[in-house]
Amino acid sequence: MDSIYKDKYVEIFIGIDRSLIFDVWQEDSINMEEEDFKEIMYVWRDTILRHQICLALTDTRNMNYPVTPDLQDWISGEITNPVYKKGFEKQAFVMPQAFIQKLVIEQVVDEASIVSKNIESSRYFTTIEEAEEWLLS
Repeated sequence: MDSIYKDKYVEIFIGIDRSLIFDVWQEDSINMEEEDFKEIMYVWRDTILRHQICLALTDTRNMNYPVTPDLQDWISGEITNPVYKKGFEKQAFVMPQAFIQKLVIEQVVDEASIVSKNIESSRYFTTIEEAEEWLLS
């Protein structure tokens, strides 16, 4: 896997051979501004579209950024809908332990799933190994 983006909030990798994007969120995401978050999400979306990525593995265990309902709507319209319409298939989330963050991330995915006809499904895991096994099956 090749690192294609890195800052103090997240590192994004792609594995073209497995049609996989993998993003690992950092604890410093608590200090992120909304514009920083949006820039990262645009990188994620554009990478998927440019390389025709079908699978995503998102490690949110250390993500501390509060995703508001308005931002959830923005993610759905600007990020997830375009990738799902282009053949994106599966996304696995490695979830943080904190319940409220689980809820926010699940809401984003659930909203995206409603508007997407192409996504096979999204699932939630506690380890990267379990998530990767499901994605590649």
